[in-house]
Amino acid sequence: MPPPPEAEQERRAEAFREQRQREEQEYEAEQTRKEEQRKVRAATFERILENAPATFTASQLRVLLRALVNLDPYTFADDLAEDIAGDTRTNIAAPKRYCFPASTLPQTTS
Repeated sequence: MPPPPEAEQERRAEAFREQRQREEQEYEAEQTRKEEQRKVRAATFERILENAPATFTASQLRVLLRALVNLDPYTFADDLAEDIAGDTRTNIAAPKRYCFPASTLPQTTS
């Protein structure tokens, strides 16, 4: 004999609540992990700034500027993919051409 509809509905509602609670706990754990990671990165950055020399040599400045420009190399690829994908609501993307700076191309040796 099948369970009464009210009992089945209550069972599904309880399962949904449990799933939602698990998802919230996972989300909170991920947010906590990201916050910890951000704090560690900020502390590292502050430590680097405290120990940085007052002036840089040309090679040190070049390395610093490259690090600042390339803080998140994945962001460029994500932005490029987003532009190529276009509007996700209509799936229509206008063709675009991308020019990459020579510094991002692989270096060839002759």
